[in-house]
Amino acid sequence: MQVAQPDSDDPAQHGLVADGVLSGCERAVPMRLITTSEIRTYQRCREEHRLTYLQGYRPEEPATALAFGTAIHAGLEQWWQPGELPLRLATSVAAQKAAELGLDVYERVAVQVMLEAYHAHWQGERDQYVVRSLETVFERDRDGYQLGGRYDGLIEADRPRRLLVLEHKTTSEEIAPGTEYWSHLALDRQIDHYLIASQASGVLYDVLRKPKIRPERATPIDRQKRRKDGQLYAGQREADETPQEWEARLRAAYADEEHGPWFVRREVVRLPHELHRANRELDQLAGEIVAANPNRPAPRTGDSCRRYGRRCDYWLACTGQVELHELPLRRATATHEELA
Repeated sequence: MQVAQPDSDDPAQHGLVADGVLSGCERAVPMRLITTSEIRTYQRCREEHRLTYLQGYRPEEPATALAFGTAIHAGLEQWWQPGELPLRLATSVAAQKAAELGLDVYERVAVQVMLEAYHAHWQGERDQYVVRSLETVFERDRDGYQLGGRYDGLIEADRPRRLLVLEHKTTSEEIAPGTEYWSHLALDRQIDHYLIASQASGVLYDVLRKPKIRPERATPIDRQKRRKDGQLYAGQREADETPQEWEARLRAAYADEEHGPWFVRREVVRLPHELHRANRELDQLAGEIVAANPNRPAPRTGDSCRRYGRRCDYWLACTGQVELHELPLRRATATHEELA
């Protein structure tokens, strides 16, 4: 893995210009910043968007699935840093982030094992890319507002030489070529936004799949059934699976190529006419967001109330079971905390 050095050639000749990256200059008139995460929330549920981005409410604790992905993401940022010992740095940083987020010992073991398996799979290809930047915040001015976000990375590939946006994802879905996971990216606004802002040739989608297994827990005493010799029936446990047992099962899962693939990278591209339409749609949605009234309840979307195996954070308030102030929520320190 290399750090990009200044190039005497004109980068535009190679398609390597990244527009919209922050220069650090002060702007005379701050404009409303809108991200693809905000647009995605707005499309999912107008009321969730109002409470999250206009009123500034956030859950006190992130969902476990989100916290797990955040810990993995922290590790991957270190893994992609040029230099030696990428795995040691990645697992150390990820472990610290997992502890900060309150992940239990089993989830922390899963973070460690996933990053080790990722390293084993991709370490031979680290030198195929030159890292131009990691965790890069960008903005692009529109008519009265800005569209912005953060790239996981901007990397340069060769044969042919091209600029790519690096995007990490963790998922429990099947990720083999031809599966629905990849087909749904055809209308992914984040990809559209990244390519328009960066003028990159494509997005290198770097996907890590989680095995669909969970730590085995002790069978509740009132459900335990024993044979005549006093042993529990098959499928029942006297005690929880130990972290060491869980780790061994995870390692075995990642070694099982028959049930893979576990790690896939794919370049996602857009044709010019696709980006043109996507740009118009992003502007239309952003315009609706700018015009939204933060103090007027917005339409709710019932089909979006359940995600990540749990109810929306505002479910009880939206359905009139409690008042909003009774929920375990905090007030955000910034509209887009993910860019801080």
